[in-house]
Amino acid sequence: MNSKFYFLLSIFFVVIVAIVGIFYFFENNLNSKQAQVVENANTKNSILGEGFKKFVHPTIGFSFEYPEELKVESFKESDGGETIVFQKRGDQLDWPTEKKTGFQIFVVPFDDEGNGLALEKIKNDLAGITIEEPEEAFIGNNAGQPKKAWIFWIKNPQIGKTREVWFTDGGYLFEITTYEHLDNWLANIMSTWSCCK
Repeated sequence: MNSKFYFLLSIFFVVIVAIVGIFYFFENNLNSKQAQVVENANTKNSILGEGFKKFVHPTIGFSFEYPEELKVESFKESDGGETIVFQKRGDQLDWPTEKKTGFQIFVVPFDDEGNGLALEKIKNDLAGITIEEPEEAFIGNNAGQPKKAWIFWIKNPQIGKTREVWFTDGGYLFEITTYEHLDNWLANIMSTWSCCK
């Protein structure tokens, strides 16, 4: 009876190890495929000229051009969102902010009910953070119809003052952030914005 118990226990243990192994394999495989899809979404530029690539999101379909010196990484978020980081190859975490080059996009499904993005929604999302100089601006060129966006500054405790560009498009909320010294640089990139499938 003891040998039968130990035999069943060992089979149970082997099954558990196999399930964990299969889960680990597929989780890593899916993550690497996501990163690969994002990297392969880059195509030749058409607006900003030499030194730029075109990024096309593989599922949502938004696109824009960005400097080819930036590497692209994508991270899935727990709320159904995604963070896509564009950072210059070789930038170090301990470098002063003014020596870094990059921006990030946080995108999440959002139903604006056709009303666009209200400044009050942004203030609620950033409760406790001071929004400086909020103003409406237009970005991109969606078939000749630029998107209305809110641009403003915030002070980030980790990286200092940042330029924020928030807007809705194609059923998604986009929150784009860059370092203070890259404000005009980001504006150039956002002039090529187009959305969505």
